[in-house]
Amino acid sequence: MSVLKYENIQWSVPTLFFDDSFAIAYADVLESLNVPNPIKYVYGMVSSQWSGGRNATIKLQDKDIIVKVIKELTKRGLTPAFTFSNKIINQEVLENEYCNWLLDVGVENNCQFIIVSDKLFYHIKSRYPEAKCVSSVIQPMALPELAKDVQKEIDFYNERLDRYDRVVVRPDFSIDLLEHKDKISDISRIEVLVNQTCRKNCPGYCYSVISKSENINSEINTKIKCAVEMYTREHGSADFCRTQSIMHTEELIRNLMDIGVIDFKVQGRHYQKTYCRQIINDHLLKDIGTSLLVKDKVTDYANKLDQTNYLYSNNFMDKNFVLIQRKRNV
Repeated sequence: MSVLKYENIQWSVPTLFFDDSFAIAYADVLESLNVPNPIKYVYGMVSSQWSGGRNATIKLQDKDIIVKVIKELTKRGLTPAFTFSNKIINQEVLENEYCNWLLDVGVENNCQFIIVSDKLFYHIKSRYPEAKCVSSVIQPMALPELAKDVQKEIDFYNERLDRYDRVVVRPDFSIDLLEHKDKISDISRIEVLVNQTCRKNCPGYCYSVISKSENINSEINTKIKCAVEMYTREHGSADFCRTQSIMHTEELIRNLMDIGVIDFKVQGRHYQKTYCRQIINDHLLKDIGTSLLVKDKVTDYANKLDQTNYLYSNNFMDKNFVLIQRKRNV
């Protein structure tokens, strides 16, 4: 009897440069048990001008460590996906040396790139036509008018499917997929975010914020973590409390599998690490019997990797902590 909650689907989890030990533990423990690893993609990004408001906890731009982490993941069959979610891209930003180094290393190691800006998409494709690019969920969430016109949103995704390797749909629309599946040009390349905590038909204020770069001259308050304040200012607190969060049930996930969706995504980079691990476990593994033992074994192994400094040395982490504290105190 399998310990996996779902068979024959691929998960994308938010562990890259955030909780790499947990992704490695999943791969190693499940391989030792001869269980297929349900994790296909690990996404995230270190701080850079191409990334957006939800950067990794690893702020230090240490090239050797970045390469080490990528190689440890890829040799286990995991595909790193860099979240290049900055929406505000100009020519100067496109030419940033460090960002282009990240791109070079990513392509060299068969990583993928989750993108918001079309300018960045064409920049990447001009350098590396073979690069695998993913249309970020921020793209439709930052266009609230799509929620008002189903056909317009379908056309939006089909246009993205013509150019991108995968397309992450707006969480609300993943429910509409069941009705409009035949209108999507290739549903096997659609990715669904399963644990979105935003309210249904939210205008996506927070995604507009997240997509901004770390530009210190930006007038956007990048400290905003969700749209609660902005949503209630626009619609009122009563409407916010009355509207349910978008959370996909097991039944809905299975219905989406039945129509051909194979890629599912868990969010969690803005969660505390222990809670993020719980969210991943709850979606990937069953909650009974042997599965509970596997969850414990994965967590114990991940903690051991952290304690033995398998990925990040004490010296690196100490310097990183100092940098984070400095940034907070600016």
